[in-house]
Amino acid sequence: MSVKKWGTSENCEQVKDALKEMESRISKESMKQIKNVASLILKDAKLNAPVKSGALRRSGRLEAEVGSGREMGTIFVKFGGPGTNVDYATYQELGTSFFPGRFFLHDAVKKNQAKLIELNLVAIDKILKEETEKSNSNQNT
Repeated sequence: MSVKKWGTSENCEQVKDALKEMESRISKESMKQIKNVASLILKDAKLNAPVKSGALRRSGRLEAEVGSGREMGTIFVKFGGPGTNVDYATYQELGTSFFPGRFFLHDAVKKNQAKLIELNLVAIDKILKEETEKSNSNQNT
């Protein structure tokens, strides 16, 4: 069993490296869970979207913007827009002065937002347990 001296610059670097690795793992796992929940939101929003021809439902999609540096990126759930021949998605969602909003996307987000928090907490807990076990096994050698 080796004795480690706390407070040495070597030990501080090891801790710093371990924290960076853990941050990276948590970020990757969080992005994975965000994608999973975004897919659930899209599915529910499509089910909730008003149907006349089905074009609004078919126009639903996920779009991602990749982050740079420490940014993870962003996932969008979109309906309508250029190339979809659906220019009324916003009006259906939010309504107009002539008819009330249907809130198909809002309701889907509301339904699934707790899942995102739950899945991220489970993933972070798993990573922390793995790191703790790894640290304990390194101290025992």
